[in-house]
Amino acid sequence: TIREWSIAQNAFLEIFLARAVTEGRAAAVFADTNAEMYTGYRLSRLRKQGAGELSLHVEGLRFSSEATGDHFFPWEEVKALNVVYQDQLEFYCRRTLYVFRFPRHNTSAYKYELCSRILNGIRIRAAEDQTAEEQAGEDQPGK
Repeated sequence: TIREWSIAQNAFLEIFLARAVTEGRAAAVFADTNAEMYTGYRLSRLRKQGAGELSLHVEGLRFSSEATGDHFFPWEEVKALNVVYQDQLEFYCRRTLYVFRFPRHNTSAYKYELCSRILNGIRIRAAEDQTAEEQAGEDQPGK
């Protein structure tokens, strides 16, 4: 079924991204060309900044464009990431609204949202594991 396929894909993605984090993968997990970047703030009118490549990395999102240069958005600074109209990704970073549109409407913005959610879960579990290890070390006499 579609539900079973989705569960299997998400499980694969979880394993794939956890391995990428463990290995410290610097290369992009995936990228889309011809993404259009817009910026704004709250309800202000969006301003097109340029078109380029949007890529997902284990450490954050990167947008590279001849018009705007290279922009990196670390996951720790990305807030309220969501998908609009299936092919539009938006989030806040450093008090600026960033909107990425994919003119070829067959590009899904959902894959960015899904991967960011999975990566966030991996980071949370790693932090919890580290805290548990530190607490266990404090409980042992002589340490």
